[in-house]
Amino acid sequence: IPEQFLADEDIAWNLIKHDYRAFQYLAEELRKNLDLIIEVIQFDVDMLMCVPDEVLNDRAKVLQLVAERAGVLAYAADEFKNDKQIVLESVKIAGSQLKYASEELRNDKEVVLQAVKTYGRALEFASDELKNDKYLVLEAIKKDGYKWPQLVELDDSGNIWAKYGCINSGGRRILMDSDGRILAFDPTLEELTTIIEKNLGK
Repeated sequence: IPEQFLADEDIAWNLIKHDYRAFQYLAEELRKNLDLIIEVIQFDVDMLMCVPDEVLNDRAKVLQLVAERAGVLAYAADEFKNDKQIVLESVKIAGSQLKYASEELRNDKEVVLQAVKTYGRALEFASDELKNDKYLVLEAIKKDGYKWPQLVELDDSGNIWAKYGCINSGGRRILMDSDGRILAFDPTLEELTTIIEKNLGK
């Protein structure tokens, strides 16, 4: 395509609708066009690598972009990763975006709460202090919608994980009896059968 056509907005729209990757070849002024940017990042947020810094350093534009697509915060200027409004908008779309927030905002309870309400496991990206916040832990569990009991030990207070040989573990299958006594971690089918037969007296 002749270079002059890569600066034509009508042609640009036709090109990216045919193949969004054509965006990277457009004239710089068109790669600043917010509508075109929003269109292509719906296909691949990494196309932000082709967007001029001028856009990603513009607070109003970044605020609009983070509300459109997860992953934008990773490409934003560092100052916006410490901008509470921008980070809140980002974690509303995808709680996992908390990992790109500044250290200060990962220690902000309002921001972390919004993140875990969107994605329970976002709590892993919070500050150490907030990872041990009981309310946030319960909100994270609620969001993930687990229908079974959750074993949560704050600050290793009861040394439970060390006792059962699984320090720093998470997301494990734990078999407990009706009294809450732990019978096994990640039991195999054979182990599960043996435990059931033993506890049912068969």
